[in-house]
Amino acid sequence: MGEGTHGVVEAHVEHRGTTRAVETDGTGGERVNALGREITEVRERLDTLVDELDRRRHAALDWRGQLRRHALGLAMTALGLAALVGAGLALRAGPFSASRTRRRFRRG
Repeated sequence: MGEGTHGVVEAHVEHRGTTRAVETDGTGGERVNALGREITEVRERLDTLVDELDRRRHAALDWRGQLRRHALGLAMTALGLAALVGAGLALRAGPFSASRTRRRFRRG
């Protein structure tokens, strides 16, 4: 703690180890107090925002939670992909496949 210019002293406060200016000669103390209150309010709003962002980050990166929330969509997507692959394999090996069609026309 040291004395600054114009009778202002830095004082340690409990909130997260920061320092604040405190008027020592009685002039402008109200302004210093108002600034201190404003800083405290802004800090509290920022704390709330950081906490909310942290909560959202945890929710977004929780893959187990994402699986629980989107299980139906994931199951339907897997079923659709399986049907698409199955249809592709069936067409490739079925009566209309390119290799069977070519053989049929060569015999023709």
